[in-house]
Amino acid sequence: FFPLPVPADAQPGDTLTLRRGASVHDWQTSASRMSHDLTAPSPVPPDQDSILHEALLKAVTAAGGRWNSKLVRGTSPPLRVPGIIAHEAIRAGEILASTPSHLFVAPKTVRLAAPHLSRAIDALAAELPREQPEMTLQAAFVAQLLAELEDDRPFIDKGHGSDADVSMRKSVWAAFARVLRCETLPEHPYRLSAIDPVGFRAEWRPSPEGEIIERLSWGVRL
Repeated sequence: FFPLPVPADAQPGDTLTLRRGASVHDWQTSASRMSHDLTAPSPVPPDQDSILHEALLKAVTAAGGRWNSKLVRGTSPPLRVPGIIAHEAIRAGEILASTPSHLFVAPKTVRLAAPHLSRAIDALAAELPREQPEMTLQAAFVAQLLAELEDDRPFIDKGHGSDADVSMRKSVWAAFARVLRCETLPEHPYRLSAIDPVGFRAEWRPSPEGEIIERLSWGVRL
């Protein structure tokens, strides 16, 4: 082992290139900046965003879901990702929300609703990460929902259950896809850590979570 010089202007996320000199201990390093465009797409107007989320909530409750009115859509530091926050005190044991399991975008429901896609993903099992094999199926299914929404094609649910269950599931998943399509996440932790990794880590200290999120963002960019 021998020390390697790191360029003084190197930043987290840079690519270090090593060049060997005349001897095995003679190495030169240079840093290359990342050139990813990390600009978020333009967000939808706030009123349109509210309409889409209200439609999703209406579809879920019509399908048997429950929602506590003390919860609202919002953001909170340090994550700042749009999500659900409480705007009133919540009592111990109070139900916040519930959704019938047949509405979940879970491996079981996806396999029932999209058997052809499931078989195609299963055929790639040897090439997929071993840690979370089902995640690829869920991600592919969500991508399919979004593609069908973009192409204005109706989603064909092959799942089991009554006609009413299938109809409700299609309604909920379509509303979910419309919401997801309009999420630009301008302040998503992955985006913020990639733009300013040093500042992002400092904001999270003493927690190591900032560095963990930064490493996860590398995989998204690569």
